[in-house]
Amino acid sequence: MRKERSIKRHLTAILSLVVILTIYGGGVFAKQEGQPQKVCPILGGEIDMSAYVDYEGERVYFCCPGCKATFLKNPDQYIKDMQSKGIVLEKVPQARVGDKPGHTGDRGADHSSMGHGDDHPHGGSMH
Repeated sequence: MRKERSIKRHLTAILSLVVILTIYGGGVFAKQEGQPQKVCPILGGEIDMSAYVDYEGERVYFCCPGCKATFLKNPDQYIKDMQSKGIVLEKVPQARVGDKPGHTGDRGADHSSMGHGDDHPHGGSMH
């Protein structure tokens, strides 16, 4: 009789643990899987896929090109904050054959050092 009670208690404890893990553990496991970035880390607005910066192999999107400068003042903190919210940043795509070096699609970039001219950021002046 005593052995049966002990078994029942153990089974009840195990069942309770399974229920608790199912209820509360699901959120933890879902967060670990991560979610793609949907909001700007600076202003919290919806991201614009054409406004981004590539930082240490990861692509960070913004709601507008103006947020890039604020991000670059403390990029590690913004990335840490996004990761704590379960956001998994997109990896920077590998360059394809024929891509020009330095042209990542980053519209917020300063291209003055690339010989483009100030009036047109992508080839306004002839080289």
